[in-house]
Amino acid sequence: MALSIHYRSDVVDLGRDEDGSTIEGLRWYVIAEDERGARWAHTHSLLNRERGFDPEEGHYWMAGTDYAEKRIARLAQVIGEAVASGTPLERSYWVEIDPAYSSDAYQELDAGHYFRDREVAEARDRGEPGVDMVPLMGMFFL
Repeated sequence: MALSIHYRSDVVDLGRDEDGSTIEGLRWYVIAEDERGARWAHTHSLLNRERGFDPEEGHYWMAGTDYAEKRIARLAQVIGEAVASGTPLERSYWVEIDPAYSSDAYQELDAGHYFRDREVAEARDRGEPGVDMVPLMGMFFL
């Protein structure tokens, strides 16, 4: 099974500042993807922001830097070189995530309504109205 190794980031909510505005950061991590589009995320990730502390103001988030991206890029390079030399992934450091969109692995899950069912369950958990409506032949039924 051939794997490609790359890295990416997700926007994460780090909390609120003193004015109530959302503080966002980037969480960087390494991804392994097979030829079918199945993907795994490395369990080690880094934020692009660090916590600071001011004795008068308390804890705060410092401005974002490119340090996290550079470190994760280096980790992806090291893992990629190891995989290319024949070293298998140590599965205890990897978590399966959603497959690449429109890949064979994605289409297999989608054919079983995995993504639709997950979206309905997430909406229900958020208490959104109408989550019990299921599309059937272009019409909605309760």
